[in-house]
Amino acid sequence: MSTHSKTILYFTPASRVVEFGSRTFAADVGLLMCKISNVTVDHVRRHTITDHLRIVKRPSEQIAMRKADTDAGITPKGRPCLL
Repeated sequence: MSTHSKTILYFTPASRVVEFGSRTFAADVGLLMCKISNVTVDHVRRHTITDHLRIVKRPSEQIAMRKADTDAGITPKGRPCLL
């Protein structure tokens, strides 16, 4: 009995490029490469890809959220800032 998921058999990096567009992703030797951030992304789970796109496509929103957290005294580790 096989221990890997059947999802791996159905979705390839090339099929994800077709789904999400060749302007955003490229399939290279079994890997899904993001052209925006120049990193590899796991092609098996669609949720992983959409989360990556959400973070990459809205950097100004991420920066604004971090600035608001810093102004409120919240650091990434959850400890208060000592200014």
